[in-house]
Amino acid sequence: NMDSSTFMKTVSAYANYGDGVIIFGITDDGKVKGIPNPEKASLNLENKINDSMKPDFNRIMKQKGAVLAKGRLLGVQFKAMFDGDLYLELGQHCNDLAQQLISAIAGNGYEFMWPPCSNMIFPIFPLSVVKKLDEAGVLYDDFEEVGDGKAAMRLCTSWSTTQEEVDEFIKLIEK
Repeated sequence: NMDSSTFMKTVSAYANYGDGVIIFGITDDGKVKGIPNPEKASLNLENKINDSMKPDFNRIMKQKGAVLAKGRLLGVQFKAMFDGDLYLELGQHCNDLAQQLISAIAGNGYEFMWPPCSNMIFPIFPLSVVKKLDEAGVLYDDFEEVGDGKAAMRLCTSWSTTQEEVDEFIKLIEK
């Protein structure tokens, strides 16, 4: 819901972190819901971000040139996502690759911290597998030891995740 305060907190977190992707029109269980009027949603997003800032903040941003760099660029990128079926294609790509990971992880007998339901998954691996993934340079979010020499980690596929990366990951976790 783009009108919620949670939404604005998410946008703010990504803006402060400087990287990441927010995908709209997907339900919590990973189903494509879509956005009825993407151009209007893009404009509303930009306006909502601008309206949520303190008045002095806008002046400072304009002086530093960041309004053009962030606000306009974000709007252009958001609008481009809805040209043709790009948004749906990228979402399908993320979900397809995540499903391959889920199948391979479960197929090798590993468990999940929470049941997978999107392109973000939380597998539990033995620490020896975590070390193997580290040595291979696999990127993942911090892991949390869960006992018995195992750790849970967060994996997330994106529009830029390649089939080759997924295939290599699967080879690394095979028993």
